[in-house]
Amino acid sequence: MRAYSASTVIRRTSNAILKSFFEHEKCMTSVDFERDKLYEIQEAFRLLKESDRMRVESIMRNVFVFANGGTATSRLFAEVNNYELEAECKIITDPSASEKSLYDKVFMVYLNYPDIWKKACFFIEADMMQNRFWTRYANLPNMHPRTDKPSLDAFGKAISDFFWKKQIRGNKFHVQYEQRSEKEHYYLVFLSDFSNTYDVFEPDNDEMVSRSESRTLSMAIVFDEERHTLEINAHGGREVYDTVALLFSSIILVSELNMQQTIISNYQLDQLLLPENKLMPIPECGVMSVRIASMKITYNRGNKRRQHVINLNSTDDSLYEEISMFSEDKNVSNIHIRFVDIILGVLLNGIMTEMSIKVFEKSCDLRSASDELRLIGNNYIQKVGIDEQQYLNLF
Repeated sequence: MRAYSASTVIRRTSNAILKSFFEHEKCMTSVDFERDKLYEIQEAFRLLKESDRMRVESIMRNVFVFANGGTATSRLFAEVNNYELEAECKIITDPSASEKSLYDKVFMVYLNYPDIWKKACFFIEADMMQNRFWTRYANLPNMHPRTDKPSLDAFGKAISDFFWKKQIRGNKFHVQYEQRSEKEHYYLVFLSDFSNTYDVFEPDNDEMVSRSESRTLSMAIVFDEERHTLEINAHGGREVYDTVALLFSSIILVSELNMQQTIISNYQLDQLLLPENKLMPIPECGVMSVRIASMKITYNRGNKRRQHVINLNSTDDSLYEEISMFSEDKNVSNIHIRFVDIILGVLLNGIMTEMSIKVFEKSCDLRSASDELRLIGNNYIQKVGIDEQQYLNLF
């Protein structure tokens, strides 16, 4: 994803929506959005009081993420569509809104559906965490998770005690819970990190000061009650992952976890190095077409570990041509796939649509897809052997 830019958000949003947004935030009220040119609107934004600009930018950053967020964007609009269908109202789903830009539509969600927006921003924080820090545990106890405040506090306190004892940080904690779908449970854990000194500008003047602060160390925990899987995004390696999994099971699931029966389940990507394992459509899963958009491989050349990204347009032919070049090179060894972006042509409710599945060794972005697309995507990657875990509960 491209880096956030306030100018991009302003440039790609219609003046009518910008007017509604800044009126809602009670700033830039002197701007004539019907007559002023783009550079005049941007100049007015630059002249905002620092505290006001920081406040509106926190919203504009999330707008930028959703307007460029792929599956997260689809899920946001799916939530809105379901709400408008039940409430029998049409704001985002009105045919007249179909011609609006993504930025316009995301702003409209913020302005019209604050509860949906707040919940979506909670999940985007987990979705945007670095993929390399996700680890998935399978075959967890078949129990409904606790979500009450005493249980959340007990869980946070147990993680806090672990970090405080092992790393002398994390003595303060906060745990947030949200249910994303009927069987998806999200827990965000915030811990106090090591103190550091940061140079910052004061909001209301030009003075730069140095402050000693203890910012937050965040981790995300996602429990899929239907598949009995636990995904954890944290820093600290295997000891941290195992400890969090054990604490989650004992406190949130109220069941002891047998680590010998619990599997750390990775995705099987290396099979795609072979042409005979080329991905094919599976119509019975609702997948009518499939292609690989990009792939990252790592390999050894001499004594150095290198990486190479293959980007594709419409066919897999060039993919296997490039792979064969590496395979036939006698100086290259230990080839592994680290990431693949799969584009599925999906038939959903009689309508063809495309969905992207970004799969890494230890994580997959399907958790942020809408319920219907997540089900299709999970079924597909199981059918083709990328996800070999059978999700059998052993308890």
